[in-house]
Amino acid sequence: MFSKRTWQNLILIFLYTLLVGCVYQVLTFRQELSDSAERVLNQVESQLATIEDELRSIYVTTECSEEVQRTLAHHVFKSVGLRGLAVGERSSAGNVKNVYCSNFGPQTGEVDDTFWNARAQRDIVFAKLKIKQYRRDLSYALAVIGNGKIAIGTINPRIILGWWVEPSIPNTQLELFFSDGERLIIAGERVQNDEGFESTARSERYPIMIKATQPTIILQQRMMTFFQRLVAGGLIALLALITFAVYQRITGREEREAELEVNRD
Repeated sequence: MFSKRTWQNLILIFLYTLLVGCVYQVLTFRQELSDSAERVLNQVESQLATIEDELRSIYVTTECSEEVQRTLAHHVFKSVGLRGLAVGERSSAGNVKNVYCSNFGPQTGEVDDTFWNARAQRDIVFAKLKIKQYRRDLSYALAVIGNGKIAIGTINPRIILGWWVEPSIPNTQLELFFSDGERLIIAGERVQNDEGFESTARSERYPIMIKATQPTIILQQRMMTFFQRLVAGGLIALLALITFAVYQRITGREEREAELEVNRD
């Protein structure tokens, strides 16, 4: 029905389409993963920016009266992202004075390496606290430091890669890092090392970055789906070609028979 050359051309077209389609699937998969990492970073940055604005709007005072404590507690109550708030002045050595004020009342100690694991960018500090006072889990913190004063807002770690980044991305592991590469939080579907594709987005405003990872099986499933659709489409096209060829053969035979009858007459 078809010549050998025609079959060869059909096979070459199928293989070329398969190759181009697989390359397209890989590139699209990587781009979507990169877009996901950027989207998550933008969402986290947006929430941190809101907290930063709240911290900059707070009047930092050296006293810790009940009125000041109620004001800080009111800030926390109104805030969506904050779970605690503390303000104080920094000493010449770079530490907060022994007594500073929070919504829980006066606090003693210093904001140093024993208090948090922190990274700074401009006058902004993002940190993981090392103390569990008033909380059963470790909080994270965003702080604004300037003009000898400091305002610290503590953040529930479960919301950072939780409702902050909703809607959630299926089949994706999300990780929050300090900008120097130290991992802080991991959420979503767990992906074993060397078993997935990853994309990283780095913040220019805060000392953090986001990594999104999807397992290799997701790309394999997408390529298998493409292959199945290509085979199905190819079979339909082949069936159409065969039907057309049969129709042409039948039509040609009828025309020849008609010509023979005319010649006999």
